[in-house]
Amino acid sequence: MPKKKKSKISNDVKKSLNSNAEKKLKANKPQETKLIQFESVIPFEEKEVKVNVLQKEMMPATLSKYVFDTAYGADCMPPDFIATSLLVALGTVIGAKLEMRPKQNATFGVIPNIWGVIIAEPSQKKSFAINAGMYFLKQIQEQEFERYKKELKDSDNEEVTPPRYLYLNDSTPEALAEKQKNNPYGLAIVRDELMGLLVSLEKNDGEGRAYFLEGWNGNSSYTFSRIGRGDGYIKNHCLSVVGAIQPEKLNTYMREKATASKNDGFLQRFQVMVYPEPSIGKFTDIAPDIENRNAVKNIFERLYFLSDEDISEIATEVDPETKRGILRFDIEAQEKYIAWFNAMSEKKSNEQNSLLVEHLGKYEKLLLAIVLIFIWLG
Repeated sequence: MPKKKKSKISNDVKKSLNSNAEKKLKANKPQETKLIQFESVIPFEEKEVKVNVLQKEMMPATLSKYVFDTAYGADCMPPDFIATSLLVALGTVIGAKLEMRPKQNATFGVIPNIWGVIIAEPSQKKSFAINAGMYFLKQIQEQEFERYKKELKDSDNEEVTPPRYLYLNDSTPEALAEKQKNNPYGLAIVRDELMGLLVSLEKNDGEGRAYFLEGWNGNSSYTFSRIGRGDGYIKNHCLSVVGAIQPEKLNTYMREKATASKNDGFLQRFQVMVYPEPSIGKFTDIAPDIENRNAVKNIFERLYFLSDEDISEIATEVDPETKRGILRFDIEAQEKYIAWFNAMSEKKSNEQNSLLVEHLGKYEKLLLAIVLIFIWLG
């Protein structure tokens, strides 16, 4: 057999092959790891925002005097706390009797029920502030209970109108709905510790939470049918809320609800949310102004006992379907509102934080609710 010819490779080719092999070996050789030295960790600092101070001129004189006198008498506590509770109480006693319509022709309107929260550290007299603002509402409810007891005692097996609840401290959504059936204008939920309410509303897949969300608008009816409780109809599903919470607990809650899947706009409905600069308490000892307290009491009673005739005199018009008194702006106020509305719309469009956009979006109801309350008092 013929012998195979040996391939001849030149020395230059061999050198080239060897050089390429060495390069590959060097490229695949593990590199020495160098430890990176980091500086010490610096925590993010929360941005401090200067809070505007509540001024006496921001409220009608009678209310302002009560708020600031009571705050001063409570060893110079922030008046913001009492003002928050008082606003919620006033919005509750008016409820769905009156409606503020910000346009001259459109039928869109706002009921003055308000959700408010006092943010403060422990031992800042939050409970005192809530009670001071809700005091006159509670007095009217006590009158309702006394009226019911008397009529029940004097009746000869006749039907007696059950007492109308204006507020509750604690209730399941089912029991709350039963109380609302007897009050066509709405009521308030008053909680010293708002966190307890927030936690309780998470039960049963958030059924109670949804019920509260629907009650924020205050201008729609609500029908329900439950096993063991029968059927029910609420003419105006109108809920007000006021409570207090500590800053750390609120921060934790906000972080949990910050994602799109968990954010349902519940927290944004607390339009009156006050967290004033801490005040240095100073001992005071003054007698309450009885004349002023009676004046505030008269305001609440007049609002509670508003008749159809009273509403006709106060309102610009009366809605033929809801029988609700309608208030609108005069020319000067309308121009100011339009300017505010356009400025707020621009602010929302420039805001990057979607959660804050939602919060700003609720300010229209807040503004109109306060306008309605203060217009009536004026």
